[in-house]
Amino acid sequence: MVGKTNDGTPNQKDRQIITSYIPTNTEMGLCLEIKQHVENKLRKNLNFFRCDFFKDKSQKISILEFEMFNPGFFFHKREREENLAIAKNFIDSITNNR
Repeated sequence: MVGKTNDGTPNQKDRQIITSYIPTNTEMGLCLEIKQHVENKLRKNLNFFRCDFFKDKSQKISILEFEMFNPGFFFHKREREENLAIAKNFIDSITNNR
């Protein structure tokens, strides 16, 4: 079975089973509600976020991932010290250590 492990779980190394998808208005609304909730909790505006979800056989969302920060996007191009400073700044900003 291409793209899946023996137990049917998606294989991270073979993502052929993941296809392009346009979310419904309801799904977009859910993601925007989550974004608003996170912004309210953090008292910060999110300029970038990503909302991923997977549906079960009955087409209900069974896993939802809300991502507002992905260290894999640009951090490989920065020096280690700069990455640590960015990470500390981010942690301080969400824990009110400023």
